Amino acid sequence: MPLQTAFSRCLLPLLMAGQAVASHDAEPPVSETDFLGALPIVLSVARLSQPKEEAPVATTVIDRQMIIASGAQDIASVLALVPGFQVAMVDGTNRSVTSHGFTDQFARRMQVLVDGRSVYNPASGGVAWSQLPIALEDVERIEVVRGPNAAAYGSNAFLGVINITTRDPADVNGLEADVTGGSLDTRSSYVSYGIHDPGHDLRLSAKYERNSGFPDRIDDVDSISINLRGRYHFTPASNLEYAAGLRASELGAGFTGDPIQPPREADLDSNFQQLVWNRLFDDGSDLRIQYYHNLESNLDDFSLNANELDPTLPPLTLLTGLTYDSIRHDLEVQHRFAPSPAVRVAWGAGLRYDAVASPYLIENRDQVSRSQGRVFGNAEWHARDDLVLHGSLMGELQEDEGTYLSPRIAANYLYSKNGAIRVSAAHAYRFPSLLEQFGHYAAYLAANQDIEALLLYDAASDIDPERINAYEIGLVQRLPRLGVDLDLKLFEHHVDNTIKAPGQEYTGATSVFRFQNGGSYQVRGIEFTGRYQPDRDTLVYLALALADGSGNRVVTLTDSGPLIADTSNSVPDQTLSLLLSRRFGDGYEVSTWLQHVGDMDWSGDGGFAEAHTRIDLRLAKSWHRAGSTIALSVVAQNLLDEAYDEFGIDSNSFGRRIYGQLAIYTK
Repeated sequence: MPLQTAFSRCLLPLLMAGQAVASHDAEPPVSETDFLGALPIVLSVARLSQPKEEAPVATTVIDRQMIIASGAQDIASVLALVPGFQVAMVDGTNRSVTSHGFTDQFARRMQVLVDGRSVYNPASGGVAWSQLPIALEDVERIEVVRGPNAAAYGSNAFLGVINITTRDPADVNGLEADVTGGSLDTRSSYVSYGIHDPGHDLRLSAKYERNSGFPDRIDDVDSISINLRGRYHFTPASNLEYAAGLRASELGAGFTGDPIQPPREADLDSNFQQLVWNRLFDDGSDLRIQYYHNLESNLDDFSLNANELDPTLPPLTLLTGLTYDSIRHDLEVQHRFAPSPAVRVAWGAGLRYDAVASPYLIENRDQVSRSQGRVFGNAEWHARDDLVLHGSLMGELQEDEGTYLSPRIAANYLYSKNGAIRVSAAHAYRFPSLLEQFGHYAAYLAANQDIEALLLYDAASDIDPERINAYEIGLVQRLPRLGVDLDLKLFEHHVDNTIKAPGQEYTGATSVFRFQNGGSYQVRGIEFTGRYQPDRDTLVYLALALADGSGNRVVTLTDSGPLIADTSNSVPDQTLSLLLSRRFGDGYEVSTWLQHVGDMDWSGDGGFAEAHTRIDLRLAKSWHRAGSTIALSVVAQNLLDEAYDEFGIDSNSFGRRIYGQLAIYTK
């Protein structure tokens, strides 16, 4: 669909709905503070609260109003609102989220935090979005740092940080519940409750979800998650935050007739525990000590027929699988203070322990682990009234890897009260995941499981971290009286030592994929974000990215040497999100969301995804009765039913989907 036609079709349902509900009672006038609130503040760039125009890297904030208006059914899908982000459904359960392409289903180059806790999987190196033990209804705000931020959060913040903040327990009062049903046998139910005592607030929530996945795949899911978050105040200046959650899922996996991935059911469980102590001192400085523990457990054993894999082999039964247990323990201390009125500093240190155990995926079929120590510092200096300088540095000591430094420098020229020009440069590393470093995916004889019969993936003897040099020039301009917020960014990224898994096809040997450093790429482009909110009931949001990529990678190792492939089509030349939302009188709401993604070649299990444009529509009506609210909403995704293939896979055809939800809120 041409982009200009998509724009007109996106506007049409909104205008028609507006005519249908245009007659409504007049409301009293509101002030700017009522609908805009405080200045746009970001928290994740330098571990300091900063106005967007003073932050050293471009940042996108997705608030609760945008989350609801989008009609998204899961957390990962919301991130398509970020300029330059691509979100793909790997199957009916799993998602891949990346910035400017060049990735596979695991998307290992983004750090994802939930209330300050990393949800990175030490095994795959990515994020299991479908296994986060939080519901979309729990999310209050998502802050996305659009650029390398390893200087503040370490090696996994290679391309940026996604910081998900769940709803504050003090803000959840009474009972909230909803039920959802719709396409692909989708059924879900959610409930949360707030408990409040003097000095103590607690939020409890639970969600059940099921769907049948794509019609042509075995990718159904049945899951339940439970989450709690609380805060206990010892004194007005000291409190303890605690959180815990779990998720248990039964997943369909595999493909009919596939000799390596047969149809099967898998069990995937995850849980976490988190403690954070906060202390505010009389001089305005503060101390934060955090500990958390993550666990992911995947039970996915299956058998293969050796003869189906290689006709020259006898019909022996082989045992293998994707079963693993991964754990992370992390302890961090952070101190923020202002040595002078013009200078603020956030610094600290942390210790981390990661481990993965698997009978089929790692060397020696036992457990591999890695310990890490880190020290970080972020400084902000208001050198003049119109000039802010930034310096950040992360030092990471990885077990058996040595010490690596990730620096960043930036300067913000404040040319007006609400406008700034920003320049920044950063250097960062991404360390290999435990499977990239110690992977050994093999199948074993069923008759004697000590005998390795087939090797599928392996790790090279030595893998270096990936490296990036990133540069950006940005412009931030707010027009508060008009309700306008603009953000323009020009960027250039140079990445080398990329970790890939090319196949080895030596004469007379079975093909083996081996993780190793095997390529580099460059991306340059423009990102633009515009938000127009003239009143609290109206929102127009536009995110646009234009990018040009180039690069190469080793795809196959042959007897005659490596086969190199061009990867310039791994980044889409344009991505666009346009979200329009309007709340009317008598509780009516309507919103429409247009998404466009250019051609993109996904690596790993993905394929070539042709450019597509999609329009979603959400209609809602709410009623207020005796202190309670009842809300009914309908979401139509891909409203025009112009099907496209998610993740570049033919069996991932995304057609029109319709969902209905009934929600109840009591005080």
